[in-house]
Amino acid sequence: MRAANNAKKIDWIDSLKGIATCGIVMVHSGVDVLPFPLGRLGGGGAYGVYIFFVLSAYLTCSSLERTFRDGKFTAVKIYHWWYLKVIRLVPIFYLVIVLHLLLNRNFNGNLGNIVSHILLIFGLFPQYINSILGVEWYLGILVLFYLMAPLLYKYVNSLRKACCLFIIFFVVCEIVNEYALDKWMGNYMFDSFFGSFWIFQQLPSLGLGIILYYLFHSPKVKNIKTYQLFFCIAISAGIVLGRTFGIVHCSLLVSHTLCSLIAVCLALLLNTHNYSILNNVVWQKLGIYSYPVYLLHCIFLGVYDRIMIIESGNVFIDWGGKYIVTMILTLGISVIVTKYWDRPVQNALRKALR
Repeated sequence: MRAANNAKKIDWIDSLKGIATCGIVMVHSGVDVLPFPLGRLGGGGAYGVYIFFVLSAYLTCSSLERTFRDGKFTAVKIYHWWYLKVIRLVPIFYLVIVLHLLLNRNFNGNLGNIVSHILLIFGLFPQYINSILGVEWYLGILVLFYLMAPLLYKYVNSLRKACCLFIIFFVVCEIVNEYALDKWMGNYMFDSFFGSFWIFQQLPSLGLGIILYYLFHSPKVKNIKTYQLFFCIAISAGIVLGRTFGIVHCSLLVSHTLCSLIAVCLALLLNTHNYSILNNVVWQKLGIYSYPVYLLHCIFLGVYDRIMIIESGNVFIDWGGKYIVTMILTLGISVIVTKYWDRPVQNALRKALR
């Protein structure tokens, strides 16, 4: 049965986005310089991107619900939905691309690379998917998911079907990924693409986001106990950490699928319980601006590395200062860019559609 409309703003979504953003910036700021095991643990912040994938799929389903609540999937309505989703992405993305090209004069990209980014199709090309900002691969995957989302929403219209879709995604993606990695093994560009940056690696995480959407509107979610969610989080996190430290060698589930499962459990927990350590105004504020922070932070890190604001010789002070300064400056600029660029451009593009 199709889920009921739920347009109410949910604070825990912003909190989870904020937590994910902190983890990602932590990794890119060079947390691995910290002594063992802190550096290794900090490296786990890279898995924050899978929180984004799960929440993106959940929010995409919610958006589709509002658009197609009458059950009519016409070409005009699908185009309208695609247009509205894209204009939420492009103003800041284009601005950050221009800033990066201006600040990095040694950029060796070609016309095809730039055009693929303008058209948002860089997710299809191993040589382009992560070639300008170093973080845009997530956006490339998200755009491809948007293209298939209306069809998935039309036919995957229940929790049972969502679970079946996840199983299909997981099995097919594992087979395709293994084949691709074996065929192009040894080429760094293809290893990175097929190992992390293409859509077949991320479909299981997106599938879990679709499951989350239907879980929230299913009577079965009321039967899930808090201890069951904590147990699932503990087991999944234990396997991921065990692999990180070379203790566990289980290959039944890949780490990013387990991290996506943790994201689902955290969403279910925070939807019913207000754990202030996970859901508070700090995380929420950062989560509101997570998209511009995600795109901008690498530019600030590059500038910081050139001028080295804090250089004491102590890895804790040097890395901590770099991380804190980058987070504060990036968040501040993100607020300004959102208010004076992103929202006005989005409003103008919406008016153009009307």
